[in-house]
Amino acid sequence: DPDADGEGMASARSEPRDDAFPDDGIFARAATDALTQGAGTVGAAIATLVRRRFGDGPLAQHVVRALEKNEAVELAEGVWLLHAHVEGLAEAALLLAAGRFEHPGRPPARIVALLASPLDSPPERHLRLLAAFARIAQDETRIARLAAAADAASLRAALRGDPVEI
Repeated sequence: DPDADGEGMASARSEPRDDAFPDDGIFARAATDALTQGAGTVGAAIATLVRRRFGDGPLAQHVVRALEKNEAVELAEGVWLLHAHVEGLAEAALLLAAGRFEHPGRPPARIVALLASPLDSPPERHLRLLAAFARIAQDETRIARLAAAADAASLRAALRGDPVEI
């Protein structure tokens, strides 16, 4: 079979595009556990998201402490990311909050993203997830859709970059 541009043969192995949505469950789960139309402080958003995913036990407290040790990175205007490697975590977790979140001395965030990876996971995996979310954050249309998402389905569609249904 010819490849997309008609030159040569398509390989039997398909390489993922650099901008492909990493649909390995982490982003889908992020949409399911997300806080939409939230308001308050960034710290309260962190606590709420972690509690939704991990409950109130020691692991949740450990995840919050690990994330709060790091300064939020502003990937785009109003899009903040905190990330950490966390001891005792079984799998990577992406947690998302959309709304308006205040933080002293900084402009409000409309999206707060938290990425927690197991301490013993390969750093490349963490970096791939960071890069995937950073690419999403650079797309203002997707960010506007994330910020306006009212439920998990619309949030997941925004993450994936699915066409808007009219």
